[in-house]
Amino acid sequence: MKIFTIILFLLICAFCLAQENIITPIDFEAYEKIFIPPMTEKQSYKIYEKQNLEIREKSIGKKLPDIYVKKLNGDSILLKYLITEKTLFAFADSHCGFGLESLTNDLPKALNRIKSDGLNLNTIAIYIMEGFNDIDSTKFKRNLLEISELHPKTYILKISDAIKINIVGGVTRYYFNDAGILMEIKSGLSNIDSLTNEIIAVYKSL
Repeated sequence: MKIFTIILFLLICAFCLAQENIITPIDFEAYEKIFIPPMTEKQSYKIYEKQNLEIREKSIGKKLPDIYVKKLNGDSILLKYLITEKTLFAFADSHCGFGLESLTNDLPKALNRIKSDGLNLNTIAIYIMEGFNDIDSTKFKRNLLEISELHPKTYILKISDAIKINIVGGVTRYYFNDAGILMEIKSGLSNIDSLTNEIIAVYKSL
């Protein structure tokens, strides 16, 4: 009985340690409740700053949980299986025009620049499907086709799964090392020059 108790204790400890090394979602609903307009720009910034800090605390230095993305042919694959080397996940959601612009213009141009420097970064385009977007809708399929023509590795992620890794929309970039650990998070729009510099700097730190 004593041996069984020890084994059980060790298994529980191992499970807890494994969970600690996995990205955990923050409570986005809690932030939505305190973000009540009218608000000053300073008040809004403080909330966003606090939220971003919590996202970094619960994401950086951790691995992906078991969530699936879909290929264009409909097949599913675990997102973490796409990390085979130093990897950039470029996320954009289906309702954000800026995100589509980032994936179809800024990012491809920045990646072409770094190739000339001999940097080999495994780049994955992740198009997030919002709840109101039917995967069979003409607009969604057209945007997806445009992205996939520029990024051979393009996948679809449901918004309900995106939230599990602290992605809620907009333009977000997750950088992973070859061990599958998230090392850096960048978000927002960047011009081609600043995006190129960002990718080079983060790549060298992975």
